[in-house]
Amino acid sequence: MAMDGMNLASVRYEVEARLPKVMVREWRLRVEGHLACNPITAGELDAAGIYAAEKRTNTESTAYGATLLFILMTARFVIVGQLGDGDILWVDANGQTANAWDAIPQDSGDATASLCMVDAWRHFLVKVVPLREQAGPPLILASTDGYANSFVNNAEFLRIGEDYLGMMRDQGVAAVVAKLPDFLLDATRHGSGDDVTLGFIRCSEPGDPDSGTVVA
Repeated sequence: MAMDGMNLASVRYEVEARLPKVMVREWRLRVEGHLACNPITAGELDAAGIYAAEKRTNTESTAYGATLLFILMTARFVIVGQLGDGDILWVDANGQTANAWDAIPQDSGDATASLCMVDAWRHFLVKVVPLREQAGPPLILASTDGYANSFVNNAEFLRIGEDYLGMMRDQGVAAVVAKLPDFLLDATRHGSGDDVTLGFIRCSEPGDPDSGTVVA
């Protein structure tokens, strides 16, 4: 999907009506290809904790089930998308940080939407943000739910946006990336105890230690 030459309405149609279906279809094709060469054994299903009902109905895709966060930045648009739990945070030039969605996705108990669902494409959240300036926001963060769950509340979690932006402005992206494993390990040790993954897009600003746009 080459979107830079399209108007906003056309891009929104492609993203909202077509992109989730395309992503789910491509995921399923790759799962089927991997399964053809690597059949799942009954022992692997038991070890993964796949319930009997799921074994009878949707065994193969359930075993590969995954949530998804994605960010696509072009010269004219930022496209963000989410399926299941996790967080995408938008950090403005003042360090103000907000979730990409007006309402944070809520799941019931330990259940969350997943690519293995028959109607997975219906559960995608997608948004197109036009870029009216030369560059995008200084920082966009994407993290798995274990990070937010390591904080006492959402307000405390959102403070990471200003913190990371300040460190990148002062020290540069490479220095922050080098420290990131320790930051995430410390957060989960004192918080959720869950695995934590954090990705970001950093658009450099005048006076930054970095030059150009850096994705990590």
